[in-house]
Amino acid sequence: MANDEFQSLEQHIHTIRTWTHERSVSAIQDTFLQLSLYFDQDQNKSKWKELREALVENEALKDEDTRNFLTNTHYSQKGNWWWDPKNWD
Repeated sequence: MANDEFQSLEQHIHTIRTWTHERSVSAIQDTFLQLSLYFDQDQNKSKWKELREALVENEALKDEDTRNFLTNTHYSQKGNWWWDPKNWD
């Protein structure tokens, strides 16, 4: 993974880790979409593990309505596990 991609992945993790209900849920959706389109899950597995941990640890993302809003089975069935909160744990 190129350095700029690494930094971008770190920024997406930061967005997920710091997201609250005061911010638009579209920030998370945009992050999810960016991850789906531009990042290879076979690269830098430690960062993907960190992303999963950020999703699990963010208290605001434990809200059922928020999780339902973020769920996209089309993307999750294509291997983008972050679109299905059941796969975060």
